[in-house]
Amino acid sequence: MDGGWTGMKVAQLAVSMIFWIALPVTFRALRVLRKEVH
Repeated sequence: MDGGWTGMKVAQLAVSMIFWIALPVTFRALRVLRKEVH
């Protein structure tokens, strides 16, 4: 059993989860900022 491979898989999963959570939040923040600028 390779612990390093499992850790890499878990890290990849965590990164993708963070990405999919951060992406809509970032778009919403950009939209709010754009609205405040104009």
